[in-house]
Amino acid sequence: MKVYRSKIDWWLIIIIFIVFCYPMIEGILSKDYVMFSVSFGVLSLVFLMFKSIKYKIDGENLQI
Repeated sequence: MKVYRSKIDWWLIIIIFIVFCYPMIEGILSKDYVMFSVSFGVLSLVFLMFKSIKYKIDGENLQI
């Protein structure tokens, strides 16, 4: 069985980082820590999902 990690393009990481970092910075500047926490949590979950995607090839079967 071979295991391959999914490749993530750098431009996708930059776009997601910009989209979620703006509310985080805005939350810090306006002292709205709920907005910061939610944005940080969603950004963390997105990066964890990116990191955990793997493809397994076992003979003729493909598992994602």
